[in-house]
Amino acid sequence: MTKPLVSVYICTYNRAALLKRAVESVLKQDYTHFEIVICSDNSSDSTDNVIEELKEKHNNIKYYKLDENSGACTARNKAIQNCVGEYITGLDDDDFFEVNRLSTFIENRGMLENYSFLTSSYRYKTRNRVKDILTDKDVFTMDNIIVGNRVGNQVFTLRNRITQVGGFDEALPAWQDYELWLRLIVNFGPAIRVPSSTYTIDVSHEHERISKSTHKIYKALQVIQQKYNWLEKSRILNENLELNAYSYPSSKFNMSLAINYVKNRGVKSTVLIHIKKFLRLTSIF
Repeated sequence: MTKPLVSVYICTYNRAALLKRAVESVLKQDYTHFEIVICSDNSSDSTDNVIEELKEKHNNIKYYKLDENSGACTARNKAIQNCVGEYITGLDDDDFFEVNRLSTFIENRGMLENYSFLTSSYRYKTRNRVKDILTDKDVFTMDNIIVGNRVGNQVFTLRNRITQVGGFDEALPAWQDYELWLRLIVNFGPAIRVPSSTYTIDVSHEHERISKSTHKIYKALQVIQQKYNWLEKSRILNENLELNAYSYPSSKFNMSLAINYVKNRGVKSTVLIHIKKFLRLTSIF
């Protein structure tokens, strides 16, 4: 019986050393029928050389490079457009797979008959420790996905589902993964987490990971609000998007949002985000 092909897409920008680690983590998988499709967002470091060296040793790596710096979503979509696997999953260039990630998804792929995508638990790596997060077997429906992104930053699904919904929205400067998961649930129904920590999110390095620009966050909020204003529960979605944006330390203090945060997220979470805001403010002066 022929094993199904899994496409692993990676977009990258000027992180040659971390990218090499990411690719090697895929090459070490105990499920071996996969392809790796990489797109560089016009990297100017040694990324080209690193990938060429890997390609000389492995014939299941494809590499593309954008002519100009166009953003992560454009690079991801370029990679996805060149994937040919029956199944697809992603990997950020500064993260890495545990050896059993693909095999765990393949063993559970039958659940895709009832769910739009699968996700997993994660390991969160800081400079001081590694901690397992999102370890429960959770089902994601419209009722809870509109509250926020508890899915994580990667999913496993049928490739044609990603292409049918149009891939990542290149108009979004932030929250691109969350919006795509929302779109998949709208079109294909609930999703589910496989409670196995097979992916490591690495925030221990010096490279910038997530955009904390207040301008980008609030622009993304506006785009998503406009895009989903037809939803029956759009008011709940909008309210939670505003609270999620407010939770970023770079967002300015707002008494009305602070009160809503207490009501919706609890006192402890509200205190924590305001401590982060205060620490960021004091570090400026």
